[in-house]
Amino acid sequence: MEKFKNSRMFQASLRSGMAIPDYVIVDGIVYTIEEYDNKGKELLYGNLKHEKTLTIFTDNRYTSIKDATVVISDMVAYRNDISYIE
Repeated sequence: MEKFKNSRMFQASLRSGMAIPDYVIVDGIVYTIEEYDNKGKELLYGNLKHEKTLTIFTDNRYTSIKDATVVISDMVAYRNDISYIE
């Protein structure tokens, strides 16, 4: 599982060609992938313990994520069919 000091460092790694992970640690919080849209524009991660959401926005993850933008926000909903690590 990859660890990053903050969202900017994670974003920089994604932009440099890092593979999209199932789990990632950013700022000491473990995020589990929840869902992604089929258009390839958004990937959503969550953490129940800290009630945080990490979202990766990109033009098309199927061709490249070198334009990825990472945003961390408060969680407004969670999926009960996901086994969150935290």
